[in-house]
Amino acid sequence: MSNKYAPPSTLLKSRENLQEICKNKTGIKKYEIFDIVINYVWLKILPILTGTVETKTQCIINLRELQGHISQLVTESFIIDIIEVLKKEYPGVDFTYKETAGYDGTILERIIIMDWS
Repeated sequence: MSNKYAPPSTLLKSRENLQEICKNKTGIKKYEIFDIVINYVWLKILPILTGTVETKTQCIINLRELQGHISQLVTESFIIDIIEVLKKEYPGVDFTYKETAGYDGTILERIIIMDWS
């Protein structure tokens, strides 16, 4: 029996594809982090899909809420890769990536905004 609230198939396929690419330690680490981030994003989207959280037209996903060591490894290019996967899974939804930096250039906030207005 299929669960309609299981992680989207595109996300699962992307994990499989990344696993094929992993031929060295760097690739394996990228796969592990990608998997953690995709699951985190999915947990943020799930309440909207199930209707347990009401939202108007946007979902803001703050990636700085990830475990400390993981959030430091997630770079802008890494997030762009994740957004490309999400765009395939959710056509018609606009995904935007925003960073907020402090005066010293330290990244204070990394967010993905899903907008389906």
